Amino acid sequence: MKRIWSITLVLAMALLLLAGCSGEKQPTATATLDPATKIVVSVRTLEKELYHFELARAEGDTALSVLQRGAKDANIAVALTGSDDMAYVSGIGGLKEKDQGDKSGWVFRVNEQFGMTSAGATVLKDGDKVEFLYSLDWGADWGMSY
Repeated sequence: MKRIWSITLVLAMALLLLAGCSGEKQPTATATLDPATKIVVSVRTLEKELYHFELARAEGDTALSVLQRGAKDANIAVALTGSDDMAYVSGIGGLKEKDQGDKSGWVFRVNEQFGMTSAGATVLKDGDKVEFLYSLDWGADWGMSY
């Protein structure tokens, strides 16, 4: 039984890896939503958008909670360091911090403003646009300054 489980797990991981490596944009999690109240979440590298979700905002939603909800609906892994309002998003869809150098990792912004708190502490409002951006230079390549 363990052998079957191991083989199934390896095959599932291989399929996820192949889906993440394809040149096509991943499916979006969208429904007919009121534009005034929906939250748009984009996950991007410098080269392209990897994932796009449009979600109905729930009371108390944070940048982290909408990322997790959209990713769960699309079966995309999200890795965290810490939790709740102290969480750092360390990986999305298999792309993790330091995968592309010591300065690489995830930063986020809401309505083109970089978060100065964690994604779990950034509470959203109706109509917000959330972007998780993979940086190669601690956010400087996206215009982030400290």
